[in-house]
Amino acid sequence: LIVYDVCNEESFEHIKYWHDCIKNATDEDITIFLLGNKSDLIATEGRAVTKSEGQKFVRDYNLNGFCECSAKSNHNINDTFKLFYQTIYEKQKSKLEQKTLERNEQTTINMNSVNQKRCCDL
Repeated sequence: LIVYDVCNEESFEHIKYWHDCIKNATDEDITIFLLGNKSDLIATEGRAVTKSEGQKFVRDYNLNGFCECSAKSNHNINDTFKLFYQTIYEKQKSKLEQKTLERNEQTTINMNSVNQKRCCDL
């Protein structure tokens, strides 16, 4: 999770740095969400970063999701984490299904090879 303050443009400017740090320290298949925090302060402090700016960063850097929330008021926290974990689960499930398919294909190839050899040995 990369988190920035929706009321602080400078915090948003730092997300590219954090994105690069994550990408350099992990494998390519990591799940990354961008979170705009402190949405409870928009009414009193004003919004410095629009939702569309956050969504554009997610598209430009091929992240897995974007949400705005408030840790203080608990606004959208549960839904954000459910979506984050669901995304991780679906990615892992897909990878496991792909590995199983590849294993099954290899087993079929191996069995066909064995059967062809037996047929020729007769």
